[in-house]
Amino acid sequence: MTKKEKATLITKHAIELLSKNGEFKTIEKIDTKPLGMNIENLSILYTTPFMRIPGLDNLYLLDIWNTSKGKIFSVRWENEINNLEVVNFKRGDWEQDFLDMT
Repeated sequence: MTKKEKATLITKHAIELLSKNGEFKTIEKIDTKPLGMNIENLSILYTTPFMRIPGLDNLYLLDIWNTSKGKIFSVRWENEINNLEVVNFKRGDWEQDFLDMT
């Protein structure tokens, strides 16, 4: 599986988890509340174009942080999730652990 294919799989899984258990989070210096959640040692944050963040018009963003390693995953896309751009993807055991989370 390519890096982009794996990133797409992780992104879709994250959105599924967020749709079930996510909460709108207050982020300092941003006038909107992205959808986010903490699960085990990971924090996930999902922003859509509908949240009207200046400079991020038309973009969907998904970021994942590990409590000890910092940001380990960041992707963005317009319109179609299968055309996402991988911004940051630190490969490791966390990938399969994350995909196994329900």
